[in-house]
Amino acid sequence: MRLFITTNPGLEDVVVEELLARAQAADLGPIVAQPKPFGFGGQVWVEGGQRAALCEVAMQLRSVHHVFEPLHRFDVPLDGALQHIEAEVEQLDIAEMKAAKTFRVTSRRSGEHDFGSMDVQRRAGAALWRRYGTAVDLENFDVNVRVDVFENVCIVSYQRTQRSLSKRFQRRFQPRVALKASVAYALLHVAGIQAQERAELLDPFCGSGTILFEAAEVFPNLALYGSDIDHHVVDGARENARALGCAERMVLQQGDARELDAVFPDRRFDYIVTNPPYGVRFGQHLNFERFYTRVLQQVWYRLKTAGRLVIIAWKYRELARAIRLTGLFRIRLERAVEMGGLHPHIFVLDRMDREEKT
Repeated sequence: MRLFITTNPGLEDVVVEELLARAQAADLGPIVAQPKPFGFGGQVWVEGGQRAALCEVAMQLRSVHHVFEPLHRFDVPLDGALQHIEAEVEQLDIAEMKAAKTFRVTSRRSGEHDFGSMDVQRRAGAALWRRYGTAVDLENFDVNVRVDVFENVCIVSYQRTQRSLSKRFQRRFQPRVALKASVAYALLHVAGIQAQERAELLDPFCGSGTILFEAAEVFPNLALYGSDIDHHVVDGARENARALGCAERMVLQQGDARELDAVFPDRRFDYIVTNPPYGVRFGQHLNFERFYTRVLQQVWYRLKTAGRLVIIAWKYRELARAIRLTGLFRIRLERAVEMGGLHPHIFVLDRMDREEKT
């Protein structure tokens, strides 16, 4: 059995670790998961296990966007590439197409070619229509056939996910920009929180609540706290929490993370996991190094002695300088991740005690 899985570039190892853990728990037997199989980020190729069981496990993954079942893999020639792709697709025996009333073809193309993804979709779609006579419907489709071209390799797949698995929280309050649930899971994963751990977690830039909602579903014993500077956003997060049935597990307060001592004066946390604003809400002329310095100072006081901070930052160079300047945290991990054309860095920081600082 083979599967092809997509995620945010930079989170491939998180997908592999989650998949292998779930496969072991389900007793699937040996599973091989290869990140970046074609040299491009955001992809994991999986082999092994029984078809139905492996698909069931893959569809439960929280760190991914889509799950595909590869049907055919072939080399694309330099000359006549589109004609070759069309001919190969037309020969495929796709069981799901035989019962479908409607279908669509989607494509991702990476590399240097004299054609685009839309060209691939048109030619592959025409081939499938000729073979099966199934109507094309780009919106209300029964089957989505993926035809992806990576340099000189083409992968034709049946897409098992109707919608991205990262779009799992139906919010009543939806801000213009919200963190994807898959990235929220990755932040919690790299924090090193154990499945049944009893601990307290804070998101001081909680926004609509994605990190807290993800933590509520994955870690049943965590006590969850959140705050945001905008009281309208906090009200929206509370509304979302009620709709998702996890409001009783959360304490949500209005407050400025730069004055965190005033927001939660009597509480210290095991984990602080957060996604600070990228400058839109605070203004384009925000001094990010000063901003991060202040936040780090406040977070240090609100964390327990062995506490851990996980933070994703667009202005990662400024955050790195603030970490060095304050000397309050030790960097355990730093990695880049791609999010909608931006490339923020995830930092995992361990709180240093006073003796270590001196």
